[in-house]
Amino acid sequence: MASTTDINWKIKNEFPKPDTSLRAIKTSVSQDGGVIVTGFAQNNETFALSKVLISAVLVSKDGIKISASKTELENVAAFSEKSFKLNFPKNISLASAENITAYYNFQQDLTFGSTGDDVKKLQEILKNEGFLTGEMNGNFDQITKNALIQYQKKAQISPASGSFGPKTRNYINVLKKPMPTPILQSIDLTKADSSKTEVYIEGIR
Repeated sequence: MASTTDINWKIKNEFPKPDTSLRAIKTSVSQDGGVIVTGFAQNNETFALSKVLISAVLVSKDGIKISASKTELENVAAFSEKSFKLNFPKNISLASAENITAYYNFQQDLTFGSTGDDVKKLQEILKNEGFLTGEMNGNFDQITKNALIQYQKKAQISPASGSFGPKTRNYINVLKKPMPTPILQSIDLTKADSSKTEVYIEGIR
């Protein structure tokens, strides 16, 4: 006859972890300006859970974990779900999305003597490309014209007349902003990338 010491008693911690899941996770900015993570915690078991633990980690665009928060949900019934909200320190904000739009949506032709914001945007592009050495003053002057001629030659836009017509306008309108090559990249530990948020869940019987 086997003694009681031979019986494989199951202690509470040896039970498999309850089946739980998350849905509708969203990282956003609250009305008071702080970052929050919201969603729903689901109990997929046939029995109620006394607690459900939720934790979230905010991550920067560089993949650095910058802040964490946690909360508890009590008495989650079988096959049910409860909403949750995690708050983060007010010094944390969401990083803005990368600008992948065109340089600028030019709608009109520009020639020597033209003025305005369109000219200034053109001058900005020419300066970024290394062709404009003068000021970005919004005046299509001779310096701007000479810079545009050099740009048109590089882009093989013919004729390279120094006038900003349909060919040059359409060419620039489909260009994307080049990403600068930083000499020393700084990591901002106060800006979180909403697409990189990590959320964890654990159910307790």
